[in-house]
Amino acid sequence: MLLLRAYGCRHARAWEPDTYLARVPYYELGRDATLGPPALTRLKSRFYGPARRSVIRQTRGWPRHVDFSAPQIRIVGRVAVSANLATATLHTVETWLVRAESGPGGKPGRLLFAEKDAHLTITLHRTPTVLCLAGHCLHKWVVVRIR
Repeated sequence: MLLLRAYGCRHARAWEPDTYLARVPYYELGRDATLGPPALTRLKSRFYGPARRSVIRQTRGWPRHVDFSAPQIRIVGRVAVSANLATATLHTVETWLVRAESGPGGKPGRLLFAEKDAHLTITLHRTPTVLCLAGHCLHKWVVVRIR
């Protein structure tokens, strides 16, 4: 998943990987008694509606500790942004590997989630933030659907 930030209220200028800011920490720490609540807060700030529910549902039943390879995510093709700059759709190719923590003797843990070169469609909605300076506001793009 990716986060688009519009600097000023009209122009989308930069893509930033949202997955590395919210989904990865939630996958890694979401079941930890101390670090889980902040990871969930971060996820909730960047994933809304069906996308958030999907990620939370996916991790139910995961053990507290997981082994995890950094995901490979790339945007492919054009990014479509609505005329009023309220929504954007992008296409990604993603590879993920998450396992339960390794067992005795370094034996790999049970497979929890894997995708290899999965083609996904990501829908984003633009939401305002409280960051404004001299009439220019920072808008945050949040993930609302992953298909």
